[in-house]
Amino acid sequence: VDCDMRRPRLHSYFEVSNQYGLTDVLERRMGLDTALQQSSYPGVCVLASGSLPSHTSKLLSSPQMSEIINSLRIKFDYVLLDTPALLGIADVAALIRKVGSILWIVRRTYAKLQAVEDARQFLKGLDDKSISLIINQVDNNGSYSNYHKTQRKISSTTSLDQEINAHSNVIVGIGN
Repeated sequence: VDCDMRRPRLHSYFEVSNQYGLTDVLERRMGLDTALQQSSYPGVCVLASGSLPSHTSKLLSSPQMSEIINSLRIKFDYVLLDTPALLGIADVAALIRKVGSILWIVRRTYAKLQAVEDARQFLKGLDDKSISLIINQVDNNGSYSNYHKTQRKISSTTSLDQEINAHSNVIVGIGN
């Protein structure tokens, strides 16, 4: 689900239309089943962002958004919500309360150290959420080794599916 309504990109990654999508469903101009689009990947559907609303935070925090998430939970094994970067936009804060897990993605060559630390401090207060960190574009030189000290170790025998299923099938993906 492309919840990054100010800079939508999922439609281009999955090669689907952005003529309609989440905004249209939230504003009740279209039903959820009609707005969902099958991607070229088997079993992967995309809900593009649709037209740009003037009040994204209000829409994402609305009861309609909760209804959409609940409907998707029933329909799919996993639901991923793609959001803008964590800090500075109220859209993410509106969605965090509606999900069970957070997949925090940090682009090593792009993210600023202070922004990552500020986001970590914010996420530290979310005790009821399973938070996973992915650092991409890593050259394995250890420069990010002090960022993430997990308080709960996941054993090497625990699969990602088990970890996700233990918390929720709705995950918010926060990119930096």
